[in-house]
Amino acid sequence: MISSETISGILDIIGDDGHTIYAVEAFEKFGLPNEFMDRYIIVHKSHETNPKHMIFGDGGKIINELSGVYGLDMLWGLAGEVDADIAAASVKMGRGGQARALTSSIRRAIGG
Repeated sequence: MISSETISGILDIIGDDGHTIYAVEAFEKFGLPNEFMDRYIIVHKSHETNPKHMIFGDGGKIINELSGVYGLDMLWGLAGEVDADIAAASVKMGRGGQARALTSSIRRAIGG
């Protein structure tokens, strides 16, 4: 079980962002269980022709692949951890809308 304080800290980092791939180091200070983190650390690959699926680094350069934690995936996982109501997020089409709905629902579920 991940503490409410830890989850709140993670939400402070991810916020309502449904787009960012975070460095693993951003979450190390929370001491999350390896079995939880291992679900979210993956290699993300840029799509060659679709800008919505390209990964951009510093200076706007396209990065072919990047190992990290996709914040929206972690929000879905945290929602499951705390049994948050995901109904509103489930009907959102955009990543930002999903992230906002999940963040609100998770905060309600942990009493924050």
